[in-house]
Amino acid sequence: MDFIVDYTPAASEHHAITEWTDDGAAPSSRKGTDNEPASAYVFKTMSDAFAGRISYFKVFSGVLKNDASMQNYNRNTLEKFAHISLIQGKQLVPIPEIHAGDIGRWRKLRETLTGDTLGDKSSPIRYPAVQLPEPAITFAIEPKSRADEDKLAWGCTS
Repeated sequence: MDFIVDYTPAASEHHAITEWTDDGAAPSSRKGTDNEPASAYVFKTMSDAFAGRISYFKVFSGVLKNDASMQNYNRNTLEKFAHISLIQGKQLVPIPEIHAGDIGRWRKLRETLTGDTLGDKSSPIRYPAVQLPEPAITFAIEPKSRADEDKLAWGCTS
C-alpha cells in the first residue's frame, strides 16, 4: 500500500487531459478535479443476461450523479444514468454520485459502447481511444470431432 500512496497520484495531481479531434479544430483539455464539467470514458462494456448492458467507466472530471442526463459525444446521443455503482472486488456498492478519478459502472445505457466519452452537454470533449498493442502471437483451436466442438463451445475440459 505504501507504493500506491507514494507513486500513484490523485486525479487532481495529474496533468490536464487533452481531447481527441479529427476535424483539425483546436483541442480542449480538462483537469481531473470535481470543479470541472463532468466527463467520463467508457473502457469496458459487458452484456449480462439479467442486468442487460453494463458499462465500466472512469470519471475524468467533475461529479456524475444518479438520474443525470449526459451527452455521448461519439454517437451524439443523450444518455440517462441510473444505478451507478462502485466496484469493490466482486461486490457492487450503489452510490448516489461518483467523483473525478473514480472508476464505476452503469447499467442499461442505450447507445454507449466501449471507447465512448460522455459528459456535460454544455462543455463537449472527446477523449482519445485506448491504443492496443499489436498481438505478438496468435493461435487457433480446432476440434477433432463434433463432440470436441461442443466441449469447446461450453468450456468443458473433460
